[in-house]
Amino acid sequence: MLKSKKNNMERIKATLDRFEGDKGVLVFPEAQKLIVSRKYLPENAREGDVFVFTACTDQDENEKIKLNAKKILNEVLNHQPREF
Repeated sequence: MLKSKKNNMERIKATLDRFEGDKGVLVFPEAQKLIVSRKYLPENAREGDVFVFTACTDQDENEKIKLNAKKILNEVLNHQPREF
């Protein structure tokens, strides 16, 4: 696995092992497999091609989700039942 400290990113290589119909089977270093639709692979992708994936956190999206969860929790906890 290739690691980069910049922006808390992780990079990992995967090999396109084979195609199964309209799916591609990518194999990662520790034998994990990822099956993806061909539409997400380059048009000229061939068996044996190596791909590099970069994973990083989306801090803006994480913050939005966190704030929304807090808002919902506050609404639930502060809700006063109506008396009839």
